[in-house]
Amino acid sequence: MKMFLRDWDALLSPHEPVTALKAWRWLLRAEGGAEQSLDSAAAVTSADAEAFLLIVDEVVMPKLVGAGANWVPKSAESAKLTKLYEVWEPVLPSDAMQQLLHTLVLPKLKTEVEEWNPRVDHVPIHSWLHPWLPLAASDMEDLYPVIR
Repeated sequence: MKMFLRDWDALLSPHEPVTALKAWRWLLRAEGGAEQSLDSAAAVTSADAEAFLLIVDEVVMPKLVGAGANWVPKSAESAKLTKLYEVWEPVLPSDAMQQLLHTLVLPKLKTEVEEWNPRVDHVPIHSWLHPWLPLAASDMEDLYPVIR
């Protein structure tokens, strides 16, 4: 999997390794057999779960974090990170997605909201904040008082 993702640019082609990771997730299931779909959310055994989480933690997450490391919420590239999050949310464990949200996305959104000045800022706040509402609405509540 590391070799497969070595040259992957997560922002340019977020869908590229999704099918492979879904296959790994399915293969690492101890029960269920071939009748389970790749999108199944059925439980895995603890050993299988550990193997899948190892792939996620050591191979996929570093690529996703790296993709968002230089992300600027107000930039024209902002939609690419939103798309990346949308694509990977149904594939990765919710803990991994929450980690991305809380360590990468929300801190940068918070910084931008705090620095936002409607009198001089040419990029309207809704254009870069609203795309995250369906993905992180409850986690964004801390930003609202600053905006007001």
